[in-house]
This record gives sequence, C-alpha cells and structure tokens, in this order.
Amino acid sequence: MKQKVYIWFDMDGTIYRLYDVPNWLERLRAEDETVYDVKSYERKSLKHIRGAVQALIARGVNVGILTWCAMDGANAFNERTLQAKWNWARRLFPELVNGGNFRGMPYGTPKHEIAYNVDPDAIHILVDDNNEVRKHWRAMGKNFHAINAKKGFIKQLLFIGIGN
Repeated sequence: MKQKVYIWFDMDGTIYRLYDVPNWLERLRAEDETVYDVKSYERKSLKHIRGAVQALIARGVNVGILTWCAMDGANAFNERTLQAKWNWARRLFPELVNGGNFRGMPYGTPKHEIAYNVDPDAIHILVDDNNEVRKHWRAMGKNFHAINAKKGFIKQLLFIGIGN
C-alpha cells in the first residue's frame, strides 16, 4: 500500500502576505478580521503555486492549510478570523479547502500535532515562513518534512510529487 502524503500550507506570510497589509497588527489587536480579505496581498506567485498544487493533487497528494488565529484572540474573534481565512482561501486557492483539509487553530498550537492527528502514518510536508514552526515540525520524525516559504518552493513541491 502506498503511503499517503499531505502538503500543508501556512497562510500568514506564506500564501497570504499579511505582514505587508497596512496596519495589520493594529487591525488584529482591534479584532478586525477583514485584514484577511485585503485585495492584492496574495503571494505574487500564487498562480504558479496553484498550478503545482493541482499537479500534486492529480498525482494523489493531499493538500491543505494549517493556520493560526491572532495572538491573544478571543473565541468570537478567532471564529470570525478562521471564517475570513477560509473565505479567502476558498476564493483564491480553492484547492486547499476543497478536500476538507483546512485546519485553523488558536495561536501557538503546535501545527505538527494537528497534522499527526489527521493521519499519524502519512508523510507530512509543511510550507511555512516561520523557522521555529518548521524546526518543531521536523522534530516529529522522519515523516515530517518542512519547506521554507521565504524561498522559492514551487520546484520543491513538484519534486515531491514525483513517484507518488
């Protein structure tokens, strides 16, 4: 039996350029979830990333999003935030939500634990801009691999699909 492969994308700073949105931090502290629906802040290479993801899906790779809510967000704000993020992904990157693999969680929740709970026997690959998150992810063992979202990663994604 072939081992399942999941590729998980972080949102903030990875596929959505949150940190480039004017006043993003002030807006989050004011519990303004519309910061996740500012036009033209998707990653510039989103079209190419989507093409790579579509090719991986065609090869049987599972894809999804692992994303945090805002730091210190109240429950109601976290719910609105996750809905806003899901709406953004559904509109601009539907491949990542169509399979039901959109996982939102409170800020700081270990992303590797969420992936492990989805399928503990699968290979899990995280695309994330946060070095600490990638470090903890890789510490989970041989089935957990991480890709730095700050570097060009489309070719790495396509290489993953070879042989799957």
